[in-house]
Amino acid sequence: MKKILLSISSILFAGAILAGGTGAFINSQNTSTGNTFATGVIELKIDNESYVTDDAGVLVYSPSTSWVLSPLPGKLFFNFPDLKPGDVGEDTISLHVNTNNAWACMNVKITATPENGQSEPEAVVDQTIEVNSGELQKHLYFVFWADDGDNVYEKREKIFKEGLVNDIWDGQNWALADSKTNVWGGGGPLPANTVKYIGKAWCFGELTKNPVDQDGKGKTNDNGPLARGTGVSCVGKDVDNTVQSDGLVADVSFLVEQSRSNSEFLCDGNEEGDYGYCSPGYWKQNQHFDSWVGYTPNQQFSAVFENAFSGKTLLQVLQLGGGGLNALGRATVGALLNATSLDFPYSQAEVINMFNAVYPGSNSSYDDLKAKFTLPENCPLN
Repeated sequence: MKKILLSISSILFAGAILAGGTGAFINSQNTSTGNTFATGVIELKIDNESYVTDDAGVLVYSPSTSWVLSPLPGKLFFNFPDLKPGDVGEDTISLHVNTNNAWACMNVKITATPENGQSEPEAVVDQTIEVNSGELQKHLYFVFWADDGDNVYEKREKIFKEGLVNDIWDGQNWALADSKTNVWGGGGPLPANTVKYIGKAWCFGELTKNPVDQDGKGKTNDNGPLARGTGVSCVGKDVDNTVQSDGLVADVSFLVEQSRSNSEFLCDGNEEGDYGYCSPGYWKQNQHFDSWVGYTPNQQFSAVFENAFSGKTLLQVLQLGGGGLNALGRATVGALLNATSLDFPYSQAEVINMFNAVYPGSNSSYDDLKAKFTLPENCPLN
């Protein structure tokens, strides 16, 4: 305290000399002006380049679902009101992060599945008339991959999500780049001032992946899907009249978050260990039946769980459409099979007991349990 008082006295004394003196003094003064603190900016802008089959079945550029770099409000990735079985589309999204490294997540959520009335051919084979009972989501197959910008699925490009929209568009975050995953390889966040590309292709029917040779060029003027194809093909012969006039509405969103001082960020918000998870869409495909352990596709659901789906097999429950109890049924059978083969958060007995505890119950309780059984895709099986 004594040192502080002495300093104050010295200052006052010097001031008295300056005020009373008449002579000139040699001095020097330097000033630093405009010292500023400001928060940094995390901003994601996106553009989209889209192709779709036209009325003649030929792949063409789609201007209504393509746009230059901009924020997303008002933009549509999908705007196709007259689909026909066998139609296919391909888009490549480019993600532009500004001056800060960032983690990135993607989310697609079905918001409506309108029946849109029934034509006479549909009424013969489909008696569902509720507002959101359309079946289109059970016949649209999607595949998403880390693209190099040329709108073509090429060899060695990593697929990070695929399946029927009924199974994969559940509103769960998909990790593009978080502390455990980077779909473009190499790990870590998206570097500032760079561009990353996501390819996505869809098929109204049965999709087959036919990746073309990797040309290593990225995007040029002459190596896109009109020149080399999309890398996928689509057959619609097994689509029947149940989908006539049906619709599908979905929200597509992206999240970016600063990575500095945020090294543990996960898109699913769960910092627990890496769990294995294969989606219901994986388990219901006949080429994956050899991965079933301890249960068979033709086994009655009621032989394992409470009789929520009378007369239906485990496979038939996996094939159900719609939300509520049906959605929980799909997630529950998937969780049971994951528990038999993978490092899953719940044991077989826990999955069975958890389902039996909520059935019969409300849609909100079904949704809560479905969320527990649904994890980020991490399927190491064949």
